[in-house]
Amino acid sequence: DCAPGSLNPGKEELLRKATPRTKAVILCHTYGVACKDIRAIASLCKERHWWLVEDICEAMGTRDDEGDLVGTFGDFGVASLYANKPITAGDGGWVHAREAKHHDRLKS
Repeated sequence: DCAPGSLNPGKEELLRKATPRTKAVILCHTYGVACKDIRAIASLCKERHWWLVEDICEAMGTRDDEGDLVGTFGDFGVASLYANKPITAGDGGWVHAREAKHHDRLKS
């Protein structure tokens, strides 16, 4: 399911897998490498009204080719702090939202 030369799916792979029931895309920036197609995928998700959730636990601090941080393209960014991740707390994690209205719903 990965795009050629990438560790992540590309826009074309997502389009081939999408169905009328698709509501969200969860994208992992794997091994510290930003998804090469993140901008195109973010545009696709916006166009199709799909949620975009970026998993950044293995790529915190990583930037795309244009210098923007991963986790800032989607509606939500999530990270695990499990013991095998680059930044650990033994367990747990976090989620951040692009829009304040979603942030308020995430508060526990």
